[in-house]
Amino acid sequence: MKIPGIFSELWDKFISMPFLKKVIIGAIVIGTVLTIFFLMKFFYAKPRAVAVNSVTSTTSTTSGLEVLVPSGAFPKDKRFLIKRISPDSDEYNGLISKWQFDGPIYDIIPKDEKDEWSPKPIKIRYHLPSSLTDIKDVNNVVVKYITDEVPEIERQFYGAEVYVENDIPYIQVISHHFSKIGIEITPVKNITYGLNHVIEKPETLKPHILLVGGIDDNFYSLIPRTVTEKNPQGKNLWEIFFPDRNIWVYRYPLKDTRNLIYTSEFNYYFRDESLKSYIIFEGEKLKQELANTHRDFDIVAQGIGGLIVRYALESGNVVKNVKHVVLMDCPNYGSDLVDMTTFKPFYNMSSKTLADVYYVSTPEIFTILHNTVISYVEKLNTYANEIFPDSNVMKYLNSFGKRKDIKYMAVAGDEPSFSTKIATNTRFAYIYPEIVEGKGDGLVSINSALLKYADVKRIYHHSFSDMYLSNDVIKDIKAFLSDNMKAEKKVTKKKSVSKTSAVIAPNSKVSGEVWKCERIHRDVSLLRKISSINVPRDTDDIDIGNGILWYRSTHSIKRGGIEVFHNDGTNLIAMDVYGRTAVFLDGLKRSIYSLDNGRLSKHILHISDKDLVGVCKAGDSIYTILRNTRGSYVYRLDGNGNLKEVIEMNGAAKGIKYLPSYNEILAYTNTDIALLNRNGSLVTYKLMSSIVKASAKTKIAEEINDVSREGKFLFVLTKGYSVYSFNMINGNAALVTSGDVGNKKLLSIGKYMLIAGERTFNFLDVQNYIRLGGYYELEDNERVINITTYNSHIYTLIENNNGNKRVDVFSMGI
Repeated sequence: MKIPGIFSELWDKFISMPFLKKVIIGAIVIGTVLTIFFLMKFFYAKPRAVAVNSVTSTTSTTSGLEVLVPSGAFPKDKRFLIKRISPDSDEYNGLISKWQFDGPIYDIIPKDEKDEWSPKPIKIRYHLPSSLTDIKDVNNVVVKYITDEVPEIERQFYGAEVYVENDIPYIQVISHHFSKIGIEITPVKNITYGLNHVIEKPETLKPHILLVGGIDDNFYSLIPRTVTEKNPQGKNLWEIFFPDRNIWVYRYPLKDTRNLIYTSEFNYYFRDESLKSYIIFEGEKLKQELANTHRDFDIVAQGIGGLIVRYALESGNVVKNVKHVVLMDCPNYGSDLVDMTTFKPFYNMSSKTLADVYYVSTPEIFTILHNTVISYVEKLNTYANEIFPDSNVMKYLNSFGKRKDIKYMAVAGDEPSFSTKIATNTRFAYIYPEIVEGKGDGLVSINSALLKYADVKRIYHHSFSDMYLSNDVIKDIKAFLSDNMKAEKKVTKKKSVSKTSAVIAPNSKVSGEVWKCERIHRDVSLLRKISSINVPRDTDDIDIGNGILWYRSTHSIKRGGIEVFHNDGTNLIAMDVYGRTAVFLDGLKRSIYSLDNGRLSKHILHISDKDLVGVCKAGDSIYTILRNTRGSYVYRLDGNGNLKEVIEMNGAAKGIKYLPSYNEILAYTNTDIALLNRNGSLVTYKLMSSIVKASAKTKIAEEINDVSREGKFLFVLTKGYSVYSFNMINGNAALVTSGDVGNKKLLSIGKYMLIAGERTFNFLDVQNYIRLGGYYELEDNERVINITTYNSHIYTLIENNNGNKRVDVFSMGI
């Protein structure tokens, strides 16, 4: 064998080498060639794969697709492969045989093969083909994905947006999970956005009807099943019910693809704003169009369209030509369905497992939840985050208040379109009231739909999708728009949504104010469970200091789960935590303990004829309340260890607490209340005579169980399951509610007063003198042991029938 030049010399040297050397060198050469071969095969024969890191905000690109993963989208480092599916592959041919795709199809694959739901929206950018020439008007490109279900299903990403960056046109969608993605080029849509006059009639004195819809495409015009040979366009719903009115619609690209002109206008409008909102953007546009249209309007809005209308009208007094507004199934206070953090564990867990976890007898409800949430969030697309109950947009929108010159009607439904039922007192019903019969219409909860300041509120036995097709609803809307429906503040409905009915004395005045009963189920608006902590079975009490949870049992005290005090010879009966200091009582040896920054001190009370009941810490002093057969007594232990009796009270001691906002000690028995200011002043209230007058009940039936203060009012919770407000200025008492609340504890939280029972939580709006109609309820086998608050969070010690205990932590959704 001859090889020219240097290769010939190398070959000769190789031939002359010992056999072992030739084997080693030959193996190296063959290994190198094979390595190069496989690398070339991986990088060139297969589509390019790009890794995406999910821990930090990351942008990755591969052959025409970009994926922007926000930081914190997944709980740990999660990587993805972006693969362009080869047009020559069986997979590609199988996809295009079922569905229409115009361009490359990409597959975004989790490297750990775990399909997870991201609580944060992920942006996906698909580079547009060069065949689309006039890019600024493109609105006919649809981005689609194929589900991982069996069989596979094609779904659309709604609200896609066209952009140009570095001369590269692309269409952007948002998603919370990954799959196979492609585009379809559909016929060009000729849509005129903004105000459109769709049904023209001779002018009358009646205002024109303006429709502002949401995700339901049928809301604007066509009634299903009315298309005939004689009338191929079908009948218009609103033309039938309002034959003598002109009909207008306001169109905006909620689900449509938004062309470059729209996206450029949106980003330019908010170029200097930190709060970018599609609701605000469309609301501003509607505001200007209404102001420039010299006609009077009555507005009927559905879903998210109602939020756009509210912003247009309430963000200023620019619009002067609107007389009535009907808000139909409008999420005025947001929706739990768009809370992606809450939905995450529901995403890929089996229905059977979830049914076991949530003690639900109908596991199919979780399949309904899965489909409802994904469909709703996809149809809302970029609007979804804006209607999160605690979003800045919702807070901003609800900061304006009612237009006094406009009449409002709020419409809610309590019957989802599916037949699966679930009990309203379940944990699942609390998390997702929207899809529970009696609590929502399938998409919007009653609590959210019933705008608190609406002049008329109505609840109907209809779902979101059939509400506007129902004769009883349209009949009431017609009456409202004609001013033939009496305005009212209470809800009238055909079906109760709460297991309790609030009982109130409607004319009970408190210094000129009247307590009202709001018969709306408002539990979801106020309470949101955020965590649950299992605690030892011997835990008898909890309290919070500097954000750290303390536990008391018969013989020990724990701080943050770590035992800081233990004595088998004690019987600890009460505890109070203030900052980093805990004080607690030993009822066996009549002693007061103080644990301050790890330093323990003990003071024995040489009082043999009185039993310890409660304790509280205030500054350098410790206050305790005791009782015997003759009455009750409050003692003060100062910083030097001096013990002094402060006051003697009638009745049996119930409790004592420090009120930092008022710098007062509040002590109470079953009949009397004492407020001791730390500066030395003392006021005693003998409330029973006032309470008896307000309640017309016997003195025995109305023993005091707990007391809280809010401004000039003392709120009194009684053994007879009643709440009274007592005006400390004029001495008047009023019955707030009776018979439908618990009788365990009162807690002041912002403008609300929480009423805790053995298994229920109720609320008072103490600023507006309203007894809220809803409640939160524990499971039948659970009861509240104690409850406390810290920084607008509620900590509840709960015990079940098996003796197991936990602390549930709630945030206030206010």
